[in-house]
Amino acid sequence: MPYPNQQEALASLQFFRNSAIISLAAMRLIDSQAILDLHGLAAYCSPTELSFIPKAECGVAGSTYIDFSQIVKSYIDDREALRENLRQYWNSARRNLIKEAFEITKAYAEVNSLTGQIKQQPWFQFARMIRNSLSHDLHLRFRNSDLPLLPVSWQGKTITASMNEHPLPSDLLDPYATWALFEHIYSFVDSHPGA
Repeated sequence: MPYPNQQEALASLQFFRNSAIISLAAMRLIDSQAILDLHGLAAYCSPTELSFIPKAECGVAGSTYIDFSQIVKSYIDDREALRENLRQYWNSARRNLIKEAFEITKAYAEVNSLTGQIKQQPWFQFARMIRNSLSHDLHLRFRNSDLPLLPVSWQGKTITASMNEHPLPSDLLDPYATWALFEHIYSFVDSHPGA
């Protein structure tokens, strides 16, 4: 996925930002009475279509239906379980945002001979190690080549060698840090025109 063109790289980064914003909006709506609007609906999935229909209309061969009643029931009967599901959903959204943004920006830098410049960014090594953790079961695992770089700090957050083989601490990539890290990554592409 090389991104030689700055505008293409920025458009891809904006796509992932928008996806994360949609995820946050969905989380807000799901944890509100708006979820009740899904009562009796299902997602209809076929090879050519994704739509939302009344559950009573489900039953076409070669299609799949995803019933929303479970999530509506969780809102009504077990709000804490619903919120735990939303926390896991946020983990997925932030994983997608940071992992993809890092990969796009790294590829953009490589194709445009900006590797030296990107590696000098104060967020780069922090983001690289976070990206690795997000991609590999939310644990910090360091290669031998990582160890001399540690500790790595960014905006008051520090990754140390003692964190090796441990779960990613939630405060290391809290919601604020997630957005701030994305904005730093985005700003690199925005401020470094390609060759």
